Amino acid sequence: MPAGPLLPRPARPMSMGTMSPLSRVLLAGLLLAGLPACLKPGPRIPFDHGRGYMILATASQRWVNDRYVHGYVPYGIEVVSMTPGTAGWGWEFSAHLGEDTGEDKERKVFRPTFQPSNQRKAFNVSVPTERDTDFYEVSAGVRQAFFLDSRIQPYFGVGGTVFYLHERDDLEGTFVLTNPSNPAEMVTVSAVDESEREWNFGLYMRTGLAWRLFGDPEGKRIGTFFTTDLRGVLGTYFSSVEFVFGFGFGR
Repeated sequence: MPAGPLLPRPARPMSMGTMSPLSRVLLAGLLLAGLPACLKPGPRIPFDHGRGYMILATASQRWVNDRYVHGYVPYGIEVVSMTPGTAGWGWEFSAHLGEDTGEDKERKVFRPTFQPSNQRKAFNVSVPTERDTDFYEVSAGVRQAFFLDSRIQPYFGVGGTVFYLHERDDLEGTFVLTNPSNPAEMVTVSAVDESEREWNFGLYMRTGLAWRLFGDPEGKRIGTFFTTDLRGVLGTYFSSVEFVFGFGFGR
């Protein structure tokens, strides 16, 4: 018996010469099949050649949980900027203004001086009031849009909003007040109109659809857009819900 260690033989290096004709054909077929996938460009990122945007003129029907203002129509402008390479995330900014008139009653305190007793009394009177309110609103937030390559693009957004209100009260009525200590003493008083300013800070959420009416679906040229959405605001002074319609241009 020959002596020596039992060591495995080293494997022969594989080469094309050792491959069978069938193996060569299969390898060539796999290379040809994978060549188109290697040469095919990657999926297009929306707005990969620049930032997407929309500039819209808007109008809406807004309902408010306020004693005087129940609903009004604000008009405004909205700017949306879509960041490239973020799969539809972007920023939105808007400014709105509107006005409304409502009626209710205000509790007012009158302190007339009765003669000849020279007594001063306080009276709490319910006064019919007509209030004219001017609304000014500025909002900023983030937006997520979907299917940016299609003509119909769903989206939702969240953000913060600030309202500045100018309220003017037209107090109606003339009142005859009687001295409780001496019913023979009476005095006539009139309500005085008032004006005040209020702030409303809130958070908003919205969801809707954007239609590209005209323009390039790839966003290389400016197109025309129509949008509609439902928007709600939770505020410190009042809250609201509204249907918003917008029309403008962008890509």
